[in-house]
Amino acid sequence: MDWWLGLVLLLLSVGVVYFTLYQMLSYLFRRHRMWFFAVLILMAPFGFVIAQVTSLLGMVWVLALTPFYGVFVLFVVATTWMVRFYCTTFAVLMLTEFLLHRRNFAPVNEKAASFEPFWQKHLKAYSFGTKVMIAHGVASRRISTALSRIIRRYWTLAMAIALVVVVASTMVNASVPRNPTYAEAAGFLASDKTNTRHYIPGTYMCVDFARDFQSSALKAGFNCGIVTAFFPDEASHDLDCFNTTDKGMVYVEPQTDQIVSLTVGQVYSGPGWSMQVKDATVVGFYVTWQP
Repeated sequence: MDWWLGLVLLLLSVGVVYFTLYQMLSYLFRRHRMWFFAVLILMAPFGFVIAQVTSLLGMVWVLALTPFYGVFVLFVVATTWMVRFYCTTFAVLMLTEFLLHRRNFAPVNEKAASFEPFWQKHLKAYSFGTKVMIAHGVASRRISTALSRIIRRYWTLAMAIALVVVVASTMVNASVPRNPTYAEAAGFLASDKTNTRHYIPGTYMCVDFARDFQSSALKAGFNCGIVTAFFPDEASHDLDCFNTTDKGMVYVEPQTDQIVSLTVGQVYSGPGWSMQVKDATVVGFYVTWQP
């Protein structure tokens, strides 16, 4: 009976999350289109997670995780890829906002043309008598007004440029890895030292093994993916894979540097797997290729 209550509470909480998300998107679509598209971009990688699902049970499980948890998982296992995606898409959004709304910005003070030029006001600040402080105050206000006008007109353009710079910085000296042959993958496993590290609960766990293995493979020039496998009872496990050119997908347990089998509906029994679960039947998994 307790598990029924838990299931009902889970469904209610998931329903509240999706209903709240729908209401928020509806409001933003009516009032603030830019923020509406910003939220859609934020949630977009969740679609990538759904696309990796290969079974109905896996689909239900992923939807129950909600988009927020899905995006969090992607940030954990694919930090660089997520940074590039978000920076690029938000830069396009900011640039579009700048181009569409630039014409709507009007001068803050329509009588500014009748005012004395700023440089003359600034020079008068050095005159003698009581006019010094007055002129200085006028100059300060003019500076503040000018800066405020510039910020309001160009902040979206500045943000777009900054995001493009961030994307470019992640690609400096980036190598282009290739898919190995099965023999090359096996040779890399023989030389890799990730399996010599120790599993420390809460400190160095399966996702850390998977990341370090992927990093070593990329440095060796091989394209390597991180696989996140899901099991019943909300359990998950991270391992790695190669898409070999002659034998297709090959899955690797990074804690032992051994090739393993990973099939939905079958029990995962990677040798030396430190994480133990009650039921290791694979209900779904997805692969992330970029670090």
